[in-house]
Amino acid sequence: MPENQLGLLEDKIKKAIQLIGDLQSENDQLKKANAELTQSLSEKDETIQQFRKEYNEFRETQSNSTINSEKEEVIKQKVESLLAKFDSLQQLLIG
Repeated sequence: MPENQLGLLEDKIKKAIQLIGDLQSENDQLKKANAELTQSLSEKDETIQQFRKEYNEFRETQSNSTINSEKEEVIKQKVESLLAKFDSLQQLLIG
């Protein structure tokens, strides 16, 4: 093998070694970025789960509030009816 070809081969091997080193470094950086993004995604997922829980609790509270409002209306109507009957009875006794 001529010396010139050996020199070219040596250059190619050095470039390949350099490229492998660069790619390994880039791979390490990508693994680190992937780990950071995975952690961030996990935190965001936890936040979403918390929001869903709070939303469901809010809806339940809102539903209970509606039920309580309906019960209050029924009680109000009964009280008004009893007051009307009491007024009628009072008028009969007084009047």
